[in-house]
Amino acid sequence: MATRQVALISAFALLLGVFLARLPVTIAAMSAADDWPAAMTEVRRLIADRYVEPVDEDKLIQDGIHGMTESLNDPYTEFVPPADREAFEKDLTGQFVGIGATINTRDQWLSIVYPLEDSPALRAGLRPGDLVKTIDGQTTFEKSPDDCIARIKGPAGTPVTLQIERQENGETRTIEVTLKRAEINSRSAKGYRFDIERARWDHVIDPERAIAYVRLTQFTPGTAQQLKAAIRAAAPKNAPTSQPRGLILDLRDNPGGLLDEAIDVVSLFLDQGIIVSTKGRGARQEFTRAKAGAPFRDLPIVVLVNDSSASASEVVAGALADNNRALIVGTRSFGKGIVQRVEPLRTLPGAQLKLTEQRYYLPSGRLLHRSDDSKVWGVDPSPGFYAPLTDEQRLATLKARRAMETIRPAGAPAEGGYTFETQPSAPIYGPNARWTDPHWLREELGERQLALALDALQQRLRGTDWPAPAADAPTPSQQASVMASTEIMRLERARERFLREASRFERRIIALQDGDLAAANAKRPTPPSDLWPDSINVTGGKLTVTDKEGHAVATLDITGPDLERWLLDADVKPDFAAPPASPARTAAPPTTDKPPPHQDAPKRP
Repeated sequence: MATRQVALISAFALLLGVFLARLPVTIAAMSAADDWPAAMTEVRRLIADRYVEPVDEDKLIQDGIHGMTESLNDPYTEFVPPADREAFEKDLTGQFVGIGATINTRDQWLSIVYPLEDSPALRAGLRPGDLVKTIDGQTTFEKSPDDCIARIKGPAGTPVTLQIERQENGETRTIEVTLKRAEINSRSAKGYRFDIERARWDHVIDPERAIAYVRLTQFTPGTAQQLKAAIRAAAPKNAPTSQPRGLILDLRDNPGGLLDEAIDVVSLFLDQGIIVSTKGRGARQEFTRAKAGAPFRDLPIVVLVNDSSASASEVVAGALADNNRALIVGTRSFGKGIVQRVEPLRTLPGAQLKLTEQRYYLPSGRLLHRSDDSKVWGVDPSPGFYAPLTDEQRLATLKARRAMETIRPAGAPAEGGYTFETQPSAPIYGPNARWTDPHWLREELGERQLALALDALQQRLRGTDWPAPAADAPTPSQQASVMASTEIMRLERARERFLREASRFERRIIALQDGDLAAANAKRPTPPSDLWPDSINVTGGKLTVTDKEGHAVATLDITGPDLERWLLDADVKPDFAAPPASPARTAAPPTTDKPPPHQDAPKRP
């Protein structure tokens, strides 16, 4: 009996010891319920210690941080690791150390697109189209631009030697150029062309009427001062005021930048009224107002914007529009109306977090930012000055701008391969260039929006007010409807591309399952481009589905116009042998010069 009691007491003591030993862990687990920060640390430790293969803990943590930012569903909030800080700050400030040239690859070699103003590359005579064969003796063949940039970069004042291959007078020359690296401050205020003799941008696009043109590429430190200097430089000689008679401010494709610089730009033209307001979570709405003393408060302005004008550029355009200080020409802007701050991470030296904290509001109270449920956003063109571009017109505009802004050192051919494609005999720098003529800008250069801006400003200077919209120009409500329709078409095209890509995936799956791609394609023929004539409106009609024997299995009401587009990618094809359902709804029979409906070109691009 005594032995049995001793055994029971020993077992109880052992269990009690185990319980007491586990008690702190149990209490800790109970008290740490939903302790996600601790869970993250624990998961990281378990993976680092026990995963089947060794892991890179730094990458593990970095990917975890990226996961947190991505969960916000905000493409503008991002984690900048130490390795990316230099490139991030270069984009933010426009400052870097190098030779000062825009580069690309051509025929698998590094190529000079054009040198930047006031740069070692420009002073050394590098030209557009030069091939860089070697960098300090190392070939650039099949090297990526990033690899080449890494070789070109280095401390300011140190030399770098480039072997250049150049086409000149029909012959190929190879020369060696040694440049000294320097700190490059990329200018954000550009003119309509670069005057190589005076080594500066030409901002006077219409000398007779003293109209200036300035394109701001982004808002970096000093942008407002660069703009102010450009406007002053465009003033006529002996003018009573040190300013031109009119200004075209081109903000197309300007992605934004520093809010303070945008406010300073508006302050050049506006001496009263609200510039912008900001509001964030738990913070009162803050208003930034113009102050007296704007140096160009009476200068007539036309602002060019498009669907790639974003953020700070929208603040400028919106402030000038809402305060009746400028005419807005182009298309609705992008709709990026958020305030972001860059916070250095104390626990990870060199790392930064770009965090969205507030949203912008225009002086009218309109929210700039575009979200998935937005019906309006950004900045709209002035009534009657909405100027959308087709894809071909957009391409022509980009080509014209590249030709306008390409810097050609002394001795470089004027054409340089950058003539306007439809007029190869009339380079934009040649004697036939007519920058003061809106018709030439539109028809020869392909700059439809710039032509409209220049024409409006010329009419304004001939009279006392801006020209009235053309007789056939849409009203404000019609313009808003057109812009909404344009956005719907853009989204529908994107959706259709997505659906067609999904269909392609499905065919690939079938091919892999069958083991024979050709057989799979034979089983699933290319879908037709048309199922019924465009003139037929099926909305309100009915769709009857039958089985193989012809028995009706479902009758569906057609509630919208999109049925045909959905059926084009479905497992159906038109049966032209079947009798029409109703003679009244049958298209005219095909003639010899008009193909049947199923052979027509696709209705949508």
